[in-house]
Amino acid sequence: MPDGEQFFQLGDVDLSQAKPAATPADAEKLQAQYQSQLDILAKDGQAQFGFVDYDPPSFVVVSKQMVLQMTLKNSSRFDPDKTSIYKRAAQTFDLFVAPKMKDILDHLPGDLPVDYYDFSVVNPLSATPTGKVRSEAMEFLLPKSLARKFANAEITNQELIDRSQVLVNGVRIALNLQLVE
Repeated sequence: MPDGEQFFQLGDVDLSQAKPAATPADAEKLQAQYQSQLDILAKDGQAQFGFVDYDPPSFVVVSKQMVLQMTLKNSSRFDPDKTSIYKRAAQTFDLFVAPKMKDILDHLPGDLPVDYYDFSVVNPLSATPTGKVRSEAMEFLLPKSLARKFANAEITNQELIDRSQVLVNGVRIALNLQLVE
């Protein structure tokens, strides 16, 4: 090796197995391919899981990964003056998303070609003194394989959250479920 030149070794990384980045065109193709199943999920989801009617399940690309996004409306109302975003995020996951997750995932093919499930939850907040209704958005971007393990009681809620992304109104937060309860 010539002087000053560096050689980088990749070790055991097999780049031939690297997955290409997902594109919006890939999401559109999956949407068309799975539309009838997503329509059933949307209908069942509205009746059983709190899915919203204005944003049906759809495929999206997030950070070059394929994601199935599902939007739900939480049935609990929060008072932001009495709870932190961390407590609301923990309660939203533990008391709203987690109990529904297995049933929702059972509605999906196990071989669905996605990397993540995005459970976007609209949390109603207490009304302002003028009566204006407010809400906040909680997003739980969960790796597909870990979401399935959690749904099958193979890992804990904290193990799932630790390997996931949690966003409140688009801002990523760290979440330790036990510390905020």
